[in-house]
Amino acid sequence: MTPTVQPDVDNRQGARIDHILVSPDLAPAVTSYRVDDSEEGNRASDHRAEWAVLDLALLPA
Repeated sequence: MTPTVQPDVDNRQGARIDHILVSPDLAPAVTSYRVDDSEEGNRASDHRAEWAVLDLALLPA
């Protein structure tokens, strides 16, 4: 796995961003996503917390 490196944020530690996978049917419901690059997150793990917001009302009935 290749680390996602941001030298100014990660101090050359090579923080990793995992994946959020959704099916093609669910993809239209994804309205936003975020990767946490807070100082607390930097100290907690070499992986970045991430999340996605889905609006299921956007999906066909």
